[in-house]
Amino acid sequence: MRKIYLLIIGIMTLVPSVYGQATGVVADSLWQKRLFESPEAVLPVLIKTAIQNSPEVGIVVAEKEIVRQDALITQKGLLSSVSLISGYNYGTAGNIALTESNVNNPVNTFTTAKSSRYTVGVNFSLPLDRLMTRGNQMQKKQLEHKQTELTQKIKEKDIAREVTDLYEELLLTNRILLLSNEALNSLQLHRKMAENEFQEGEIPVSELVRVSEMYTKAAISNEEVKSKFKSTYQHLEQRLGVKLSELLIGK
Repeated sequence: MRKIYLLIIGIMTLVPSVYGQATGVVADSLWQKRLFESPEAVLPVLIKTAIQNSPEVGIVVAEKEIVRQDALITQKGLLSSVSLISGYNYGTAGNIALTESNVNNPVNTFTTAKSSRYTVGVNFSLPLDRLMTRGNQMQKKQLEHKQTELTQKIKEKDIAREVTDLYEELLLTNRILLLSNEALNSLQLHRKMAENEFQEGEIPVSELVRVSEMYTKAAISNEEVKSKFKSTYQHLEQRLGVKLSELLIGK
């Protein structure tokens, strides 16, 4: 009877602890519940956020813009070969004219007058090699732009794959941690019962040692799983560039 009584007391003492450990990772808040229970809705959000905050993608986007600007410069390159020429002159100019006082006696008349003159012109100077290769240069810029677009798509796919792997690993580690918590609390109860039975002289010391060793191994395993969960969680947040709590609140 005393043994049954101690068992009941032990169960009543440990049930709140078991429940708290088993559900603490999942049910602390709505965003955690969404994270671990709605992967179909959460994963697209994680991938989109990781791509938006990715330095690698940002570099490729900048390179694509540089190529676009270079193409515009090449396209307008002919303008650098065109120049506008203007001038202004002011001074005395002489005029010579032949007049006839009569038919047989022509007179040479020389006159001077001050005047101003404006000159305007357009100069076009372009090396033939630039003119002949201009089409090739434009095609090269188009290919460079296409290359940066393909590079961006590859980067985005790699990020999506990495985020998916991290998220799946986090979900798996969370499930393992829940099971580990349950197993650890079960062994904790078993150890407590064994200690009481040993004090009552109902089991030998070897049995107590065996139960204690099982509990110790379970405790070590539980700590390893907790460490794995924490590491995966932090790695995922680093890849996202934002805290999961901030990202999923209100989603």
